Amino acid sequence: MHCSQRHSAFTRRWPDTYSLLNKEARELAALGANVIQFDEPAFNVDAYRDDVRDWGIDALERAAEGLRCKTAVHICYGYGYGIKANVDWKKTLGSQWRQYESTFPLLARSSIDQVSLECRNRKCRSS
Repeated sequence: MHCSQRHSAFTRRWPDTYSLLNKEARELAALGANVIQFDEPAFNVDAYRDDVRDWGIDALERAAEGLRCKTAVHICYGYGYGIKANVDWKKTLGSQWRQYESTFPLLARSSIDQVSLECRNRKCRSS
């Protein structure tokens, strides 16, 4: 299934996802939250790399739309062990996992203020 088809299927199944996340984030900000962090979009799964580029960053920004506090996204570098496509793909990577080379520039250009990156179970240099 092409990424645009997956996005269409996603929005048909959960059409209010972005607005629900945004509503909750705005409520938390109104209660005084300094940072709203969106946790674990599947941005590290190679099978979804095109999705991240084509609509994932936009979806994240829509969830954060209108927030005046800092916004963050938390992603795990080594996450994805329960996602078969990711497990199969990571077996082909060898000693280095470089799946974020295309995602980080997209996040840097987005309206999200910061990235929280967890490096457990990673295969990359930590320095």
